[in-house]
Amino acid sequence: IERALADGAHIRVGFEDAVQLPDGSTPRGNADLVAWAVDRAASYDRVPSQGIATRRLVANGGAIGAES
Repeated sequence: IERALADGAHIRVGFEDAVQLPDGSTPRGNADLVAWAVDRAASYDRVPSQGIATRRLVANGGAIGAES
């Protein structure tokens, strides 16, 4: 995830991807994983996409600016 953020790529997180945080602790749920990812993204001046922007990214296979 760190490499993806540094390279400007998109990320997604959830229990299906990781059952531990990088420090080895066990997250209580997806919210803990998302909070960690948001914090790490901020260190790269990145912000999470939301709502329609996220749905468009998913529908377009992650391609920014692609028409669905």
